[in-house]
Amino acid sequence: MLRAFVENHHCLFADRVSDWREAIRLSCRPLEEDGSVEPSYAQLIIDCVERYGPYIIIMPNVCLAHSQENAEGVHKTGISFLHLQEPVLFQGSDGPQPVQLVFALSACDPEKHLQNVVALSDLLSIPGMAQKLAEAGCEADLLRLQETYLDCFHRF
Repeated sequence: MLRAFVENHHCLFADRVSDWREAIRLSCRPLEEDGSVEPSYAQLIIDCVERYGPYIIIMPNVCLAHSQENAEGVHKTGISFLHLQEPVLFQGSDGPQPVQLVFALSACDPEKHLQNVVALSDLLSIPGMAQKLAEAGCEADLLRLQETYLDCFHRF
């Protein structure tokens, strides 16, 4: 999965963003650039978070920016990754929640979308992987993590 982020130009590294809205917009940019989504898709996610709270935070330091399947402005199923050097705060009912890793998902093909969700779940279930991703600083770091933790499972 990490190799695909690099090869498909679906990963970004940023020092900081002004707020969580900018983080969502930035995380969707690779999907916009390849035609997977329209710029309005990021706003749709922002509107949902404003309405329902930070439901997109799936674990400490990690959020999954997404809307519903076949949402307006979605043309292809895809996933992208944004790494923030400085965490951005989402305000939840439990207080501020810092996030450094933002995965943006777009969905119009249920089977491919499920494959992306399973691959992301598998990635984040590797002990310590979220911390290793938070410590990554460039695409080469993602490729090293891919080789060290993911490629070994596909050799057998």
